[in-house]
Parts: sequence; structure tokens; C-alpha cells
Amino acid sequence: MTQQTYYSAEGEDVLVSKLFDRMFPGTCPGVYVDVGAYDPYRNSNTALLHEKGWRGVNIDCRPGSMDAFERARPFDVNLEVAVGLASGTATYWTFDRDELNGLHTEAEVDRLCRERGAYTVSKCAVPVEPLGDLLHSALVTGVDFLSLDVE
Repeated sequence: MTQQTYYSAEGEDVLVSKLFDRMFPGTCPGVYVDVGAYDPYRNSNTALLHEKGWRGVNIDCRPGSMDAFERARPFDVNLEVAVGLASGTATYWTFDRDELNGLHTEAEVDRLCRERGAYTVSKCAVPVEPLGDLLHSALVTGVDFLSLDVE
């Protein structure tokens, strides 16, 4: 028995891939949008689809996150921006533990530090744009698979 390769945290990408193969056999590869993309392969819900010829839009607000996407997925649209209801900026917090990194209010940061024993390493402003605006500017007219991994 061969072991199935998966990139997502629990193999969800294999299920999605099989579902599309069964529902739409023989069709052209599709278009994905991955919000909270994080990494081109590690814990990726779209890496397996990408390997099957799909293309799409990868979005993550973590500073420097799109460098790896530009190398691994140069034909995708790779956007280093936060998704929100309106255009603007937000504060991205980096902690000593990666799983806590993200957009937080000052009160949330204080609580995380107090309750979880974390400490902040840095903070910076990141751009925020509505998802519809991002897809419109990327000339995306149809989406076959939308992955949302956001806090």
C-alpha cells in the first residue's frame, strides 16, 4: 500500500483533491484562493492542487511570507497583505512562539503574554484590503476552491 502525500495539517488537501477529481473528471485544473496561506508546502491546503496544475492567489500578512511563494509558485499571484472589511493598516505582532503571531489588539497581546507566558518579539504595520478588492486587482473572475485559515 502506498502512502498518500499530503501537505495540510490533517490531510484535508487529499480529500479536496479527490473530491474535485471525482466531481469533475477530466476537467482542466482549477483556480484556488488561499487566505492565510502561511507557507507554499508546510500546512498548506493548496500545495497538492498546485502540484496537479492548479493556479491561484496566495494571501498572507506575515512579513516576508511571500518570499517562499515567489520561489515555489512564481505563476501564482502572491500577496503579502491582511484581509479585512476595509482598506487600511493593522498591527502584526510577532511572539516568541509562532502559533501566536498575527493581528491582535493591545489588550489581546497583554492577555497572551499574561495567560500564556509569551513575550512579544516585534510588531509592525501591515496593509489591509478587502478580499473582493484583492481578487479584482488580481483579475480573478472565478474561484474553484477557497481556503480560509484566519484567526
